[in-house]
Amino acid sequence: MPRTLLAKIIEAHKVKGKVDPGERVWIRIDQVTADGRSASSVLRRFEGLGLPRARTDVVCFWMDASTAAPEDGADARRYVQTCAAHIGAHFSCPGNGAADAVHLERFAVPGGTLATTHAGAGAGGGVGMVGLVSSPSEAAAALAGRPLPLAVPKTVQVRLRGALPARVSETDTLLELLRRLGPAGALRRVLEFAGEGADTMPVPRRAAICGGAALLGATSALFGADATTAEFLRAQDRLRDRRTLRADEGAAYDEFLDLDLAALVPLAGRIGVERPVCPITELAGTPVQQVGIGGPSCGTAEDLALAAGILRARGVAPGVDLAIIPATRRELCRAAAEGTLSALLEAGARLQEPGLGPFEGDWERPPVSGVSVRTGGPAPAPAGTPARTYVVGVAAAAFAAREGTIQDPRGLGTTGTLRPPRNRGQAEVAQGGGAGVSR
Repeated sequence: MPRTLLAKIIEAHKVKGKVDPGERVWIRIDQVTADGRSASSVLRRFEGLGLPRARTDVVCFWMDASTAAPEDGADARRYVQTCAAHIGAHFSCPGNGAADAVHLERFAVPGGTLATTHAGAGAGGGVGMVGLVSSPSEAAAALAGRPLPLAVPKTVQVRLRGALPARVSETDTLLELLRRLGPAGALRRVLEFAGEGADTMPVPRRAAICGGAALLGATSALFGADATTAEFLRAQDRLRDRRTLRADEGAAYDEFLDLDLAALVPLAGRIGVERPVCPITELAGTPVQQVGIGGPSCGTAEDLALAAGILRARGVAPGVDLAIIPATRRELCRAAAEGTLSALLEAGARLQEPGLGPFEGDWERPPVSGVSVRTGGPAPAPAGTPARTYVVGVAAAAFAAREGTIQDPRGLGTTGTLRPPRNRGQAEVAQGGGAGVSR
């Protein structure tokens, strides 16, 4: 019987149960990760199980300054780092970058399973890895080699046609899905992306879409593993992990969704309002006071180069605060080697350390009664303030910083034409620019 991509992966990891929607199945977990808010909790629970070493293929704990709790200082980081070394786990210190972005570079494998306490679990779906958000107790159980229970979700095939137009990005693709489905439209479902639009999409764009699938309520999201995936893994010096993986012809899906990428337009998103997504043209002329570009899905060297090309003409508009957040240390080094960082700083931007970006951590709150424009997944309107926070693509955010108002990026000249993300890799990083994940 022809099987979906999800069914193939679950079947390969099944310990017991039936791989049918709504049925309960227990699956083996290949990798476990936990971020700064939950790393200590996972380690304490694993210690209570009395095992000396972790029993999964890969374990990594992330101590990102933007995800750490207020009470987590140097002592907390030292505790996690020491425990990680004791049980045979990797440790990623602050400054290495956002957990899901570094995991994609260093560890994500086609056909694998990941249990993580971090909400960006789906980014590994860009290479065909199933990521499941887990509680600290579930993550500790997976560390011990125990199978995790999963209510088999429905599978939705999202067929992508065409290619994204200039200055329309993966953020707009995600926002279009949010516009069509709503914040809970993919609840208890896994999205499988297919079609010629998916086949020609670089892995960084695939990962950005999968990483934002949780905004739709999705359990996970997946692209197949193909020649594009192999190219990405080769660039990361991980060609040993390559594998061809796709759904069988004629596989039975529970639902279907068609999306013409060539017909997409720049969009703006905002959670917590009656109409969370609208064309950016409806906001044209809205003054902005704050712009954030970067984070795990929009902080690659190509994204930053796009912003630099747009800002090179006139720089940041007076009264606008522009922050740049590279996705990972590797991307930061690439941007520095290519001259992108100096161009951004000369234009008037300020640089934040690699990490989650403007949606979490201690990045300044939006101005009261002002407008903040940011890249990445849609962010909720901050509680207790009338500030308006909009999520847009990189080109739209850069033009907002340059013009001082929200604008449709397609009508503002040829400067900063969108450069598609490449399958970036370690070979492109200057000496000393590795991700710095220790074991």
